[in-house]
Amino acid sequence: MITRMRFRNLLIRWGDMMGMRLMQYYKYISEQGGIQGKIKLAQVTKIPSTSAAIVTDDEEKIALFKKTVSEITGKDAPEF
Repeated sequence: MITRMRFRNLLIRWGDMMGMRLMQYYKYISEQGGIQGKIKLAQVTKIPSTSAAIVTDDEEKIALFKKTVSEITGKDAPEF
């Protein structure tokens, strides 16, 4: 049986795996490149900002986001 505290902790861990890093890249690109940067990021990654929070942060997606952010901004992408 799962206690409330354990369930809460599981939800927190699960939430940490879902799109949090991808959302950080969207926030960063919005600050650096505005709406045009966000549009380009969505086109290249095929993950719109509205979906970034609910997809899993796997290494393949993170690498694609970092590469695309670097191409858009012309600088190294930050580590999130």
